[in-house]
Amino acid sequence: MTFMQTVKRLTKKDMPPKQPANPYLLFFIEYGRTELKTPTLAAQRQLAIAAAKAWKAMDDAERQVYKDRYAELWVDYKKRLQEYFDKTDGETLKRVKLKLKASHRAVPRDAKRPHRPGASWTMFIQEQTKTIGPAPPGVKGVLHNTKILAERWRALTPEERAPYDERYKQLLEEYYSKYNKSPQKRRIASE
Repeated sequence: MTFMQTVKRLTKKDMPPKQPANPYLLFFIEYGRTELKTPTLAAQRQLAIAAAKAWKAMDDAERQVYKDRYAELWVDYKKRLQEYFDKTDGETLKRVKLKLKASHRAVPRDAKRPHRPGASWTMFIQEQTKTIGPAPPGVKGVLHNTKILAERWRALTPEERAPYDERYKQLLEEYYSKYNKSPQKRRIASE
C-alpha cells in the first residue's frame, strides 16, 4: 500500500460546521429572493446596490429582526461546533486544520481547549488598565491607554517586573504540565 492509500481522505462530514451569515447577508439573501428576476451579472450588480440602499434606509428596529436571527444562528453554530469537536478524533482534527490553513480559511477553535497564558506584559496591562481614567475627547481610548501603559512598563525596574515574570512562568508551567506539552524552544539566529 502506498502512503496515500493508508491516509483516509477528508470528506464533507469531517469538516467543521460553517459560521452563519451576518445580519446584512441574511437581509441580502432575503432581499435577493424577492427582487431578482433575471440572474444576469448586470442585474446582480443592480440588486447589490439596491440592497445596500435598502439596508442603509432601515431603522434599528427593522435591522434588529436580522440581528436576532443571527444571534439564534450563532448559538446553534456554537452548539454544532462543540458537538463536532467532541465527536471528531484528534488525527482528523489535525488534518482538517492543515487543510483549512492551506486554503487560508479560519480554523475554528475548541472552546474547551484553554488558551496559553499571556506574557508578563499582558498581565501588567490587565492589572493597570483599571487605574487609567477615560481618554481625552477626540482620542481613541485604546491608543491612549496603550501609550500610557507602555511608558509605565518601560519605567519599571527589573525588580518591579519580577512579580509579573514569576506569575507568567508559574502559569506557563501549569499550562504545559496540565496538557503534557513541552515548551517550544526558540531557535537562535546564530544556529
